[in-house]
Amino acid sequence: MLSPQSSVLITLYTYNLRGDLARLPRLYTFLRQLRREAAGDVLLLDLGDSCAPEVWPCEVTEGRSTLIALDAMGYHAANVEGILTDSSRDKLSDQVALALVDLAHPQMWKNIALTCENPPLNRIGDSSPLTISLCPAPAVTLMNQTLTLAAINARQVGSVMLSGDPFTLENHTVHDLPSTTPADSTIAGVIDYIRAEARLYRNRQNKP
Repeated sequence: MLSPQSSVLITLYTYNLRGDLARLPRLYTFLRQLRREAAGDVLLLDLGDSCAPEVWPCEVTEGRSTLIALDAMGYHAANVEGILTDSSRDKLSDQVALALVDLAHPQMWKNIALTCENPPLNRIGDSSPLTISLCPAPAVTLMNQTLTLAAINARQVGSVMLSGDPFTLENHTVHDLPSTTPADSTIAGVIDYIRAEARLYRNRQNKP
């Protein structure tokens, strides 16, 4: 359930990262800053396109590389539709706490339903006070307690504040990642590990 001390939900989200692992340590620093400034429960989501087939760590890990990093960064859920095959999803689901959301696998965060349908066609249980679509939409909207999130670029973080019972949409802000943001050393170490593992996969597959 949402925290009983707070009637405010802050959703922070990213989109279209496309396997750019080098940006993630700086992104993590920025996300930590935004989370510290948030007054309420914070839900951290990725709206999809986290990996791209032309990026070699994405190719050799079958789309898992960026998602492993997002899990280490504290993301609660990611839209993996079109990113993971069934076998790759099965491998990853045992390794991460990150909720892997696709059309066949809607998920829950606390008592909030997460889907990648847009618009969501079916709510997950009548007890859920809110459904959030992780499929990027043209605009942020809240209709019938269903939240859609607007597409943003890879160097941005979207922030949506909901409050009340039932929820009302208070504001939506898009933050540009400052160029001066320092890289977090812990996540930089995670990225080094992911690249090393990807190189092992590539060698095993006899990739050039």
